[in-house]
Amino acid sequence: MNKKILSIIFSLFLVGVFSISCSSKEDPKGIEQYNGNIYASESKDIFGYYLWLQVKGKQIAFVSLSDNTSMPDFSGETYFDVEGSGSSYTVKIPDV
Repeated sequence: MNKKILSIIFSLFLVGVFSISCSSKEDPKGIEQYNGNIYASESKDIFGYYLWLQVKGKQIAFVSLSDNTSMPDFSGETYFDVEGSGSSYTVKIPDV
């Protein structure tokens, strides 16, 4: 009888530990969490342009413009693959 009770308590303990660890685990989010968003830099680069980015799925396109108030048209732009999560991303630019 003691083994059965001990076995049940141990099983409930394992179920509790697994449910807590699974529910508190945060899924890392990649660039796709920003899908559809467009961003503009707040200041000009060394060449005197603002950088605009558009996120589409796991890809981005970028455009340099002389102002950051008029949104550009990204329809003809090339989109590049992006990997990463949080605040660290890497853009994969293919070899030419």
